[in-house]
Amino acid sequence: MKRSISLRTQIILLMTLLVILQNIAMAMSLSFSRTFYLLDAESFRLFNNTTASRQQTLNTDLGQLVKTTAEDTRLFNLSLQKIATAYANNRLSDLVVYNEIATVGADYLIHLLQSNNISGAFFLLEPNEKHLLPSVYIRNSSPKNSYKPPESFLLEIGPISVSQKYLIPTSSYHSLNFDFSSKSFGHPELFRQPIAAAIEYPQAEIERYGFWTNPTNFLPHSQDAVYYTLPLFNINGTPIGVMGIELTLNHFSQYYLPRVDLPYQGSFYAITQMKENVLPLDWFISSNPLAQISLKNEKNLTLTPTNAAPNIYSGHLDAVGDIYLFVQPLTTYSRNSPFVKNNWSLVSFVPKETLQASSAQVRTILIISISLTTLVAFVAIFILANLST
Repeated sequence: MKRSISLRTQIILLMTLLVILQNIAMAMSLSFSRTFYLLDAESFRLFNNTTASRQQTLNTDLGQLVKTTAEDTRLFNLSLQKIATAYANNRLSDLVVYNEIATVGADYLIHLLQSNNISGAFFLLEPNEKHLLPSVYIRNSSPKNSYKPPESFLLEIGPISVSQKYLIPTSSYHSLNFDFSSKSFGHPELFRQPIAAAIEYPQAEIERYGFWTNPTNFLPHSQDAVYYTLPLFNINGTPIGVMGIELTLNHFSQYYLPRVDLPYQGSFYAITQMKENVLPLDWFISSNPLAQISLKNEKNLTLTPTNAAPNIYSGHLDAVGDIYLFVQPLTTYSRNSPFVKNNWSLVSFVPKETLQASSAQVRTILIISISLTTLVAFVAIFILANLST
């Protein structure tokens, strides 16, 4: 009887040890094969590729805007010089010259609105003590990629001659000229920066002077928007104003930053600036309501580099929790631009749990499977040991 009990115990202990060794071998094989790491790496790769693809599309779209705006600004500068030469004996403030500049400039603005997906186009010529120069600001109330006649636009600023020639209705806040003396104007960056660059780097290609503003509210009764502006010159090559385009934040986020290509639930895009592994979130552009909720109350988001890739970081948002961030810099400026340090970045945000959900799910399934098979094995060992002894 003692021998029978001893043999049964030995069999149970031996088989139990074999099951335990088998589970250890399986765990070690999973560890050495880096199964969970590879699953996470595939999730990282998918999301990073999606962000890079959106970055390429944005760079192409913004580059096309810069190209067409620069070309029309270059042509308008030539037209200004021709008008100044043709009316050399007249003051530029004479009504004929004034209307000539306004209507010629409006023609280029209409071309910009019809050939680009933008919400507004304008030129602002600052008067001096002797001359009153015109300014024209035209908006597209419902910008799309389709061609629109001038009658569908709105004239925010400009003489009536522009409205009459192109049949553009005036807006409810229309003014004949821009009030440069207004305290609310104060020569904002969209006006000051391109002119300062033109003075600092004379006779350079005009694209070098281009400046993108952060979201701002330029005119009263208008939505926040980003602007791209280039300088305008008189016949002597002195900058006297700017020409530019407007993209309201609603339009920018809807048409240039859609959310349909994001592969994970709870993820979102945002455009902002990155400075030394910190995202200063005093401004950002996003089409996702989740971004407005998650980033609205954040100020400076500190990013921690990861081993996954140089452009992948980890961080924490109070409204979301631990997150991963995929940062792709945008080429809003060329390398020789004086504003290259102001380049924007496209940042995609995804919750850490969401990105690692695949590996976590596989890990849970394996743990449950191993636990169940081990339990069944122990029961089978006990039964077989009793039957065999």
